Order: sequence, then C-alpha cells, then structure tokens
Amino acid sequence: MWLRTILWAKALLLHVAEPHALNKRSPNLAGQTRYIPCTVVTVNGNLSGQSLGATIDQYRGIGDDVWSEAQFLERILVQSASNVSAALEINSLSSFLSENAVEYLFLSPVFNATRLATSASVHSIASTCDLTNGPHVVTLSPGQSDLSVTTVFGIHEDVFEAFMSGSIPSASIENAHLTMQVSVPGTRMPGIIVPLRIASAITTNDPGPLAGLRFAVKDIFHVSGLKTSGGSRAYYQVYGPQNYTTQTVDKSLAGGAQLVGKTRTIAFALGAPNNGKEIDYLDPWNPRGDGYQTTGGSSSGSGSAVTAYDWLDFTIGSDTGGSPTHGIFNLTGILVAIAEQDTPGFLTRSPSIFTRLGKWWAKGTPLEAAAETPLPSKLLFYADELALTQSEAEAMKVQFLANVSAALNMSTSSINERKRGTPMALPTANLCQPTWQMFTQIRTQSSSTSG
Repeated sequence: MWLRTILWAKALLLHVAEPHALNKRSPNLAGQTRYIPCTVVTVNGNLSGQSLGATIDQYRGIGDDVWSEAQFLERILVQSASNVSAALEINSLSSFLSENAVEYLFLSPVFNATRLATSASVHSIASTCDLTNGPHVVTLSPGQSDLSVTTVFGIHEDVFEAFMSGSIPSASIENAHLTMQVSVPGTRMPGIIVPLRIASAITTNDPGPLAGLRFAVKDIFHVSGLKTSGGSRAYYQVYGPQNYTTQTVDKSLAGGAQLVGKTRTIAFALGAPNNGKEIDYLDPWNPRGDGYQTTGGSSSGSGSAVTAYDWLDFTIGSDTGGSPTHGIFNLTGILVAIAEQDTPGFLTRSPSIFTRLGKWWAKGTPLEAAAETPLPSKLLFYADELALTQSEAEAMKVQFLANVSAALNMSTSSINERKRGTPMALPTANLCQPTWQMFTQIRTQSSSTSG
C-alpha cells in the first residue's frame, strides 16, 4: 500500500509496509499518534560517535535530495548487520547525540544501552530488522509498544512535461516495474516518484557501479511490467504491459541504477516536430531560455528530462543518424525507426556520469577492449550548414566547437557535402517533346483498353 503525505514543505511518499516491532525502553506515549522522521544507519560491529558520524558524512556526500539533516537527523535508528552482540562506546556516542541535537535513538537489540547517558529518548528494537539506509518515518502510537517504520520516497513535479509516466519497482513480480505517479496539491503536472540515493549506494551487498544513480528511458524501449506507447496513443491502447526488458535498460538496472519512469517521444520516433505540432502527445518543453522554447528530435523527452531535472542522472534514448557505435547492443524490445541505422544511447548530466555509465555499458562488449586505431585528430563541421536564426545561439555553437577542439587537441576543418560529389548535369535537349510523346502513347493505350 502506498500513502502520500507532505512533510516539512517537501513532497514525500511513504511506502507503508509491515510494521517492525520496537520495544520502547521509555513508558508508553500518551496523546495522539506521532509520525517521526528518522535516519536509518547500518553498522557492522561496535557503535561509537565516530563511526556514526562517519556514516552521516557519507550520507552528506551522496547528495540525496530526499534526505536532509534538518528533517531527519534529529532521530536516528541504528540497526546491526549481524546478530552478534556489540558494544557501545558510551562517551563518544553521548557526545555525538548531544552535538547533533538528536531527540530519539532507536537501537538494534545487539546493543545494550542501559548505561548510555543522554537527553535523547532511547528505544530498543525488539528484533533485528532489515531496513534500507537513509530516511524513514517512525509511527509512535499512544498506549502501544509496536512502532511501524516506513520507507520514504521523494516526489518531483514534471514541470517540463518530459515524462510519459513515472514508475516504481514491482513488489510482486521480480525485475518488473509498475506505472505510478502522484498528484500533489498545488501542482499542475503529475509528480514523479524517486527512490533514495542513499539506500542504493550504501548497502551491505555489492551496490554495483551505477548505485545511487536514477534514470528514465525513452518510451520506445520495453520494460517488463510497463506499457510502451512508442509515442502513439493507438499503440498504447492496443498492447498491454510488456513481459520483457530490453538489453540496455536491463544492463543499467543490473549496474545498480534505479528507473523512475518513461520519457516522451514522437510517434514511433519519426521526425522532429515542434510543440503543438505532434498529434498524439505534445513534445516536451525545452528547459533552456525562457521555458517556452521547443525541443526537437525523437529523444526530446529524454533530453529535456536530463537537462531540466537535477534529481535525474541519465536517460536512455536512441539515434537513427548513426553517431554512436552501431551493432554493439541488440534492438530486441525497441520500437525502431530504421533497424539498419538505429542504436540505443544515453544522455547524462555530467562527464563523470557519462564515463561511469559508458564503462559499464561497454563491459562485456567489443568496446571494452582498447581501441586498435587512434582517436580522431580532426573535428569536421558542415560548411554549408545554415546559421542559427539567433546570432547569440550561433555564437554559442561556434564557441562550443572551438572549446571541444581545444580540449581534445583536435584540428578543425569544414566539409561541404554538396561539392564533394559531382552532380549529374541536366540534359540540354528540350524535354517537352519526348514527354509529350510518352503521354500521348499512354493516353492512346488507355483509350483502346477501355474501349
């Protein structure tokens, strides 16, 4: 069951699961039920103020937009990675709790907190629980000893209309997803549900090279459990949820990245319309400029989303122009425009994510081996390409080419495709006479046939 709530002026979604039993050391609470935000920390071994502080520093470094110190650090739940009894370093732990103004401390049963001197309200968890790291909400009910602990998700409004829909992992079908987004009062567009970066990046298991990253995928890629529209309302209505996840999406998930939804595309990834000219679904807005500029290309939803939203790390799209290396990944589960030319690719928010994702995608493919030929030394651009309408935009384009060539130590050269080939000269003879003769013969033959 899912429950939406608004906490501290930030939209958060609570995933209501079976409550974890907690045995409170303090007396039962009186009054109304309280919902307490807390930070879950997993430790392996003894617990000290230093180890707790080091883990919190890790949380800060991840930059999770769902977790914040102001909202979640006043209450901490510490669980153990094992069932072996562990010691508390009383002095350092007391100092940490005091310095960070911690109000509630929930401890795994492997820790004995009877000698812990602190102003915080200390509770002992009756049994070992297996919570993800990061922000949660603890429900304190008056007169009861059982407390429920629920996972927190973030909600972000899709203000640029880049998404077809949001998605969450299925709890009942392995490796499948469910379509879901929510509406938050006071917002215009649906909210996209995003999982914790902390929970993905810090885990007792191998988190994977893409742990902590969130991504969305162009809606021509099949994902198990989700419907594919291909940018066509008719296609979306005819076909049900898919039972297969295409290779590049599956590989991203296997690397630890978390899928948050599907992005818009034009009908069957054909053409490059402007806003208002697409029939089935409007093209997304361009986050650059004044917010009223259009996007272009069939992967415009993926481009708009990864450019506009800092809560997204990369998106998956496709290319028919042949710019990425072709044939490395199969196209099964992709609604291709031209099978001989199409290839999947990705867009990222930073060069570091680009490198990180590229290395993972290349793993197990011919791209993983060292290149047999040196990298290109020349940067080509079209000499006959029309300048952009806005002079400022044209200057930015020219400067970008200069920056790329300087950064990669490449020379630049223009190329004119029109002059490269030798056009066939038109015949100098008058074409009217042979054309008229052909037309006369066709008309005569047609008349005799009908007669």
